[in-house]
Amino acid sequence: MSRGKPYTNKTKYRSAKYVIKEEKLQLFDSNLAQEMLKKTNMTNKDGGVEEIDNYLSAAIATENDIEQSIELIEEAIQSACKRTFLQSNSINNNSKKQSVPWWTVRLTVMRKVNANRRLYQRTKSDEVLRKMRKATYMETKGTYQAEIKKAKSTSRKEHCNVAASVNPWSQVYKLAAGKTREYSK
Repeated sequence: MSRGKPYTNKTKYRSAKYVIKEEKLQLFDSNLAQEMLKKTNMTNKDGGVEEIDNYLSAAIATENDIEQSIELIEEAIQSACKRTFLQSNSINNNSKKQSVPWWTVRLTVMRKVNANRRLYQRTKSDEVLRKMRKATYMETKGTYQAEIKKAKSTSRKEHCNVAASVNPWSQVYKLAAGKTREYSK
């Protein structure tokens, strides 16, 4: 028996991952219907899913505050997931990874330089296209490397300014002890 892929349910502040197995989907459907009956305060349980669907459609069509209806549905889905599926242990997998403090979103976007490199390397038959792609790759590689240097330098300067503002004597003590380092540009 294989485990299913964890399903990520992103909420406002934290995300929960659930291990969804095919044999539990029917149970999830019935739990979701029960939760929707509770949340909507419906007393007629004989109507089933169609009755709940009609009620929600009418409520959303006539209601001015759609956010309230969305939150109601979201809460019902979350409770049904908690009742039905196991939660995955890998909720904070990314927090264990050590990231560099100077990395920015812009660098992530600029990292597409690798795609340009692959395009250049795979072009073998058309020499003109190969030269054009090589020029594009070299240009994007240069700007990417310059942006990395700039981000590292900016981060280092910010760190030094913060450290100096926390303890103004730390730099004096480092100078006196001969523990300062020079950074290259």
